Amino acid sequence: MDVPLQDADALPSGPPKGPESSSPESSSGASFVNLPPGDNFILNERLVKLPIYLVPRILSDWQPKYFQSRHMEMERIEAALFSKLPDSNEQDSLNHSICTITGLGGIGKTELSLKFITKFKDVIDAIFFTAADSESRLKEGYSQMALKLGLLGTLDQKDLEASSEIFRLWLANPIRGIPNSNTACATVKWLLVYDNVESTETLQKFWPRGNSGKVLITSRNPLIVPRGIFNSTTIRLEGLPTKDAVQLLQIYSSDDNNDAKSIEDATQIVEWAKGLPMAVKQLGCIIFSENTTISQFRRALNTKYQLLRRLRDTKGDEKTLATLWALESLYERHRSLFELLGVLSMLDPELVPHELLTTRSLLLSPNERLAYEASYISSRTQLAKSSLIHVSSETGDIQIHHLVQDFVRDMLFQTGQAVAFFNMAISYVASMWPFLNRNYITGTATNVDRWGTCHRLLPHIFHLRDIYEEWSNSDIVSRFTTDLPDLLLEAVQYCNERGAGHTAISLVETADNIYKSSEFTTSLATMSENRTKVYRARIGLAVSSREGDDVFKFSRQVFEIEEFLHQSKGRPSSILAVAYNDMAVGWAFRREWKRAIAFLNDSKDIREMLPGFTRDKLFSPLYHLGIVYHHQGDFDAAETTLKQAIEDRSAIFGPEDTRSVRSAALYYALGNMRLDRADRRRGDLMKALGEFKIAVAISTTCMGARNRTTLLCQYQVARASMMLQDYATARDLLGEVLTHSIDSPMYERDTARMAYYYAHCLEVQGMREESVVWLNKALGIHNGKRVGNTKTLETLAESDIIALVPYDFL
Repeated sequence: MDVPLQDADALPSGPPKGPESSSPESSSGASFVNLPPGDNFILNERLVKLPIYLVPRILSDWQPKYFQSRHMEMERIEAALFSKLPDSNEQDSLNHSICTITGLGGIGKTELSLKFITKFKDVIDAIFFTAADSESRLKEGYSQMALKLGLLGTLDQKDLEASSEIFRLWLANPIRGIPNSNTACATVKWLLVYDNVESTETLQKFWPRGNSGKVLITSRNPLIVPRGIFNSTTIRLEGLPTKDAVQLLQIYSSDDNNDAKSIEDATQIVEWAKGLPMAVKQLGCIIFSENTTISQFRRALNTKYQLLRRLRDTKGDEKTLATLWALESLYERHRSLFELLGVLSMLDPELVPHELLTTRSLLLSPNERLAYEASYISSRTQLAKSSLIHVSSETGDIQIHHLVQDFVRDMLFQTGQAVAFFNMAISYVASMWPFLNRNYITGTATNVDRWGTCHRLLPHIFHLRDIYEEWSNSDIVSRFTTDLPDLLLEAVQYCNERGAGHTAISLVETADNIYKSSEFTTSLATMSENRTKVYRARIGLAVSSREGDDVFKFSRQVFEIEEFLHQSKGRPSSILAVAYNDMAVGWAFRREWKRAIAFLNDSKDIREMLPGFTRDKLFSPLYHLGIVYHHQGDFDAAETTLKQAIEDRSAIFGPEDTRSVRSAALYYALGNMRLDRADRRRGDLMKALGEFKIAVAISTTCMGARNRTTLLCQYQVARASMMLQDYATARDLLGEVLTHSIDSPMYERDTARMAYYYAHCLEVQGMREESVVWLNKALGIHNGKRVGNTKTLETLAESDIIALVPYDFL
């Protein structure tokens, strides 16, 4: 039997009284206590009784009217998690038993996983179930499990990072007490369900070590299993068999008539719906709410079909016909509900944050706000009751099925309301997005305190972009709000900061197209400002890809526009200061050091004239002046300038400045300068190593260990280690960096650098064959990027690799 969570918490807080005895050394080196006979226990910070059944109350208490049998799928899950295949190889035994359930939203993945763990909870010591659609959900779930297992106290739970890691480590070695045993210990047999996984990278981060557990994953993505897993079974759910779908329809409609005509009509309905469980359930709810029968509904469907065909898309996708019927009923009878559904149809379906749909109410008076929120919650509740959306009881966040969205948008398009609802959805996102480039203030870029909000809204910006592209050939796009391209370009900057600029390239193209399509209705000044926004986004992407020619080209275009706007307005601006700075970087990529210095000094002067000036706002010109002095060979001036910038930030933000990556960038530049000066000052090597390590620490704290910026800092630690002839450390670091770096053409120049030095480390350590592989990779990138400077394995030199990134900065 499972132990209710409150009962588990009520167990004694310490070991039972009695003689203690230590077991022989185990893998954990822990000592064990004689436990009371008759039951199984685990002993952590407190005594916890087995079995344990940790499933969110909303799921453990939920009993569906009917569970589709899915006998074959249940058997396959059981075989994957409880059976060792005859042909299992040694590599398989290194991993947990794993099964992944995939399929469309609404197909029944979560329900199937709940049915499975309910069936087998009596034969497993501990069952854990956690939402896995985001890193924050996983941290929270792991932390709760650590608390229930007695692995930490209530106060310790506040540190989600630490407490979730404690649970992950426990999964690798879940020691279990044995009654009256002083000679042996066993491990807890556990099953962990990751529900609704969205990101392989997130799952990888939380993946339990070891090989003794059972892991059940549900996800819409069939390729969600972490890297290095070879023994996972994937089960893709499709629509229900006709017989099961008919039974589901009968139960939800409360029509149990089994005569031939009723079964025939029910069969026709579920076949039109392609057996999709969500659609069949909604049909049953409609039949029940209208107090009709399946056969009467079927006859009425013939008269509705022509209307529905006019509303659905030209592809004639009939499997969502039942969903359309439910929407038609809402459209006709409950317009306020349909309006909320209209907004939801424009947003990312997987997770619509509660605050996204309520943020605008903050602009209202207190009484108006209460009325607005009450109306919203009422509409949301009614939509949830009709199965059109799912609402989290804990957060109020919403999920909506893709197919529901598609047909709501079709109805809006056909009824001439698509533009209004699209613009409304954009305004919701824009009201919550922490804009940087509207009224830009120097010194605010790359601040990580906005990342949480950006992360939650980013999927909605991509979704809005996809809808725009879907409608781009229609005449309605000219009526879309200009907030959309602004949001797209803000998303580009955020993605670039997170080291994922390659995912946002298409957003720049869409924003550019939107601005161009509206140029005939905008003023020259507005058109110029829009051009600048696009060029600045392209500069950011070019910097990340180390494409100096593009940096120069787009920086020059921005500079010319900003100079024109400055002349017309007669006053300097933050954007003008940035334009001078970017133009300096463009010249630096061309190794025109004197021109770069002139532009940087001008940028510095402009910043000092702006209202609210503080020393930290000189970061960019001082940072690049330090790097340019370094390239000129004026190492002392470089060191003085970079240290001044570090002191400026420390004075304002404190020595532990982790609000952005800027302090890391300064230590990165200082370390680079010391490496080049090391030929004359041997002590610089150790100082450079220390400064690169500081850069890694700062970047890890504010951006994460796998962020591209952190990996670049770690690459420099490896390079300094090589110069100190610590090739083993350098090899390990470079191997880790290459493993976690994003394999994208956008970052090839940095990849070539890492591969070249990695090959050198392997060569020094006698790994010739592997060294050639990585040297070939570096060579291929070099020859592709530096056309006209073709090299061979024998002639490729370090200077050639350095030339791939002539101006190195974060």
